[in-house]
Amino acid sequence: SLAKRGVGLNSNSMAGYMKFRAANALGNSMEMEDSLSSVILESLSKKSLCDVEIIGRDKVPVQAPSYLLAAHSEVFQEMFYSESNDDTAAETKLSGYVVVGGDTKSSSSHTLELAFATWDAIEAAVHFLATHSLPRGLENEANEFNIRSMCQIHLIGRLFKITSLVNQAYR
Repeated sequence: SLAKRGVGLNSNSMAGYMKFRAANALGNSMEMEDSLSSVILESLSKKSLCDVEIIGRDKVPVQAPSYLLAAHSEVFQEMFYSESNDDTAAETKLSGYVVVGGDTKSSSSHTLELAFATWDAIEAAVHFLATHSLPRGLENEANEFNIRSMCQIHLIGRLFKITSLVNQAYR
């Protein structure tokens, strides 16, 4: 016990200690709440932190932070943070996707259109970048919907040179 070791516990530290003990008794759920992947995953739901809108063929937008995309892909890094980009708003067309609007150095938001993917595959790919795991159910069930989604996720990984995503989708 902490008291036996000479550590004084006031009411605030005792409450924190009890919360810690309860979390450890429940399988380290407190540790899971504070893990990097859970913090990043939670940040995906905060619109103020997501400065990229990715739109698939079904026209449903998926929000993502540019730093997360750029941290996993040199293609995204060049797209959003390159010093060589000019300061004018532009539309860049590359094989399979279109970046619409926004100067990449000063614009607060970017729009990326992926004509080959649906919102759920895009969302699953972004989820993977945040957690290094695909959403539950996508990997375990071999139905037509999941197979199509995995093919789209694989293509996203190949197009943007995200090896870990390609490998995960290939499994």
